[in-house]
Amino acid sequence: MRMDNSYGLAELHEQLLTIMDDIDRVCRKHDIKYTISDGTLLGAIRHKGFIPWDDDMDVRMVREEFEKFKPIYEKEKKENFIIGHPCNPATYSVINTEFVMPGIKQVGNSIVNPWVSIFVMDRVPVSEKASRRKATKMRILSGMMGKPPQYPFFSKKSQRMWSITSFLGGIIGRKNARKWFEKSCVAHKDSEAPFFSSYSFNSKGTYKRYPEEWFSEVEDMQFEDRVYKGIVRYDEFLTFTYGDYMTPPPVEKRDVKHVARSE
Repeated sequence: MRMDNSYGLAELHEQLLTIMDDIDRVCRKHDIKYTISDGTLLGAIRHKGFIPWDDDMDVRMVREEFEKFKPIYEKEKKENFIIGHPCNPATYSVINTEFVMPGIKQVGNSIVNPWVSIFVMDRVPVSEKASRRKATKMRILSGMMGKPPQYPFFSKKSQRMWSITSFLGGIIGRKNARKWFEKSCVAHKDSEAPFFSSYSFNSKGTYKRYPEEWFSEVEDMQFEDRVYKGIVRYDEFLTFTYGDYMTPPPVEKRDVKHVARSE
């Protein structure tokens, strides 16, 4: 099946699939539950593969599954893949450093290689107010770990936020900020609230509470000419995240998010 190349990303998409294949291989081998997520899950449902203008792939795992996956994958991953943080120091991403997308320019220390991000789902406090307070704290701690490589592409408002939190992190030390962040992620692991949030990215999405049952069951799902795991209750997740997800955005809003085109 030929991939849609209307945005000139087919070659990048092929490389993303090689990374996703490797993650899927390890998860199936060791019975680790994951789901393709966010724009990748939306692409699977609406396009049977990539959203033509999407330039990365997203996966979610609940904390218990991620803790199994991380040490195993770092031992069994393909040799040319590395673990990095292309968009946020708090995000665990698998990057293929041997491939650079033609026509992409590097800005600062931005990542111009394909990557798949894994967002970890952690339990939240019982009350919604406490949950929002924790989300705010996690956004600050995330920023204290340092500016992301994609910082030059962000809005002026986001850059100011990153500058302030990164400055604070420089005072207490990046390693201390990371330890504080990681400890805070699991602070409510015994919470009775049947909800998860992901603190792996510094955005308003940190405040969202996802019902635990949405992630309880996964199934094989077509994605291009591959089959990956996706949550059975994708409709609820996608509606919660995007609203009318089967209607694509207007053409002028179909932006490539993470990379900068050379002139």
